[in-house]
Amino acid sequence: MAKHVICDTQKRFIYIRGKIEAITFTLVKNSVARLVKRDSKSPITVFLESKGGDFYACLSIFELLKNFKIDVFTVAVDCVRSGAFFITQAGKNRFAVDKKTTFEFHMSVKDIPKDMRFNAIELTALAITLQSIDAQQLLIFCERGRPVSQIQNLFFKNTRISAQMARQLKLIDGILPKSKIPKI
Repeated sequence: MAKHVICDTQKRFIYIRGKIEAITFTLVKNSVARLVKRDSKSPITVFLESKGGDFYACLSIFELLKNFKIDVFTVAVDCVRSGAFFITQAGKNRFAVDKKTTFEFHMSVKDIPKDMRFNAIELTALAITLQSIDAQQLLIFCERGRPVSQIQNLFFKNTRISAQMARQLKLIDGILPKSKIPKI
């Protein structure tokens, strides 16, 4: 099985691909520690190629990267969705690799088996949790003076946007050539 978090201490990058799970945060945290141990001043680049996954793992990675003392640059590769999309927002500078990269917003989803029965208290707790997750995501996407109503509209419609549109909405700072993707 291929690793889903790859760290190159010489080229100073972390590459996250595939589903983000609880263990992903630990792997990213350990990778950051290795990079800092090698050089505590040079920037780190985080490449993301993921459709997201565990919200709390994604949020933990976002917080780790956003609040880090070293500059972190995030680069979206191919398609980033959901939690992987908001992790890209942690970068001091955020990029997409070529114009074909896409970004996907979506609201929280909770599949409730049709045969399960919930009481009103359980359903209310579930609704509050899902609304809280959506609110946190919207706060992340709407930081840095971005057009709140446009982003909110796209978010509630579960929309896929191009790298060019992400740049217009100030969700990324630029588009890099495909040659910038590390060979892994």
